[in-house]
Parts: sequence; C-alpha cells; structure tokens
Amino acid sequence: MRRFKLSVTSLIFLVIGIAGILVLSLNVAQVSQRQEQAQLNEEIEIARMRLDKFPPQMLSSQKSEMESQIAEAELQLKIDKVGLYQLTQSIEATEVVFDLAEENLVKVTEVGSTGVTPEKLEGVDLSMTSITVVVEGEVLDIVGFIYDWTHAYSTGMVQSVVITVPEVTVGEDGEEIEGVPSATVVMRIYSYVGD
Repeated sequence: MRRFKLSVTSLIFLVIGIAGILVLSLNVAQVSQRQEQAQLNEEIEIARMRLDKFPPQMLSSQKSEMESQIAEAELQLKIDKVGLYQLTQSIEATEVVFDLAEENLVKVTEVGSTGVTPEKLEGVDLSMTSITVVVEGEVLDIVGFIYDWTHAYSTGMVQSVVITVPEVTVGEDGEEIEGVPSATVVMRIYSYVGD
C-alpha cells in the first residue's frame, strides 16, 4: 500500500477543513431537529385542543398514536445528540494529536479511528474512542509524544505501541544511511455517557 506524505501544515489545514464541514453539517442537522421538535410540540397542542371535542373512546386511540409519535421523536433526538457528541469527541482528539506532534517535533503520517463505541465498565456506561496514530521522528521525540498524549487524557489508555528503528545501511559510496524511526500508537479514550 502506498502512503502519501503530507506536511504537518497540510494535515492541519485538512483536519481544520474537515472539522469545519462537520461542524457546519452538524449545525444544519441540529437546526432541523429543533424545527422538527417545535413542529411536533405544535401538533401536540393542536391535538390537545381537539381532544375536548371528541368522545372518550376516540380520544384514547388518538392519545396512544400521538404518544407513540412523541416517543419516536424523542428517540430520534437522543440518537442525533449521541451522533453529534461522537463527532465532536473525534475531532477534538485528532486536534490534540497534531498539536502534541508539533510540540514534540514528530511528524504525523497517519491517523485513524474506529469511531465511538459504547462500553460498560463495572456497571457504568462509557463511550470509547480508539485512535491509531503513526508518527515519524527521533526516538526520544517519539517517546515524548507518546508520554504527552497519554497525559493529555486522564481517561485514556495506551493499548499498544510499536516503535520501529530502521537499521543503518551503507550506501554504494560507503556513506552510512539512517532511516527515520517511526511508531504506531493505539490509544483508547473513555468518556462518561451519562443519562
């Protein structure tokens, strides 16, 4: 698989652009949700006014139908809130990676995430984001990056670290050629989901 190398500045602009698009999309979705909620509330008020005009048998069936619609709308709102939270959390975590890489003089060559998944730990509902980062740089700078990244998240845990230090080779002219050390780091970040 061939990797494209981007400069840190290009990656930062790329992440900022993606983040901007995501934030704008989420804002549009949130406005749409608010309008839908307002419309449903308005429909409930109209239905309540009409309730006074109908006999009790008819009211019972209509009440059940409307309660079902409200439950569906509330469920959809809850799902949308979770989605918004997950995207926001992923964007923030990616920004931290690039900031720490710049501070530690390492180059981020790859960032990936499995997304946010629900987990239960000792009966507590949590969300877990697994982020995989590949960085290049001097070994001490890589170790500093890993240390700082770990300490940036009090609820984070490094799942695995693989540091690769290429062997020094000798070129045709007898000159030593050093490869660039790299590391693949997988971190799991936990967040409290709440009610």
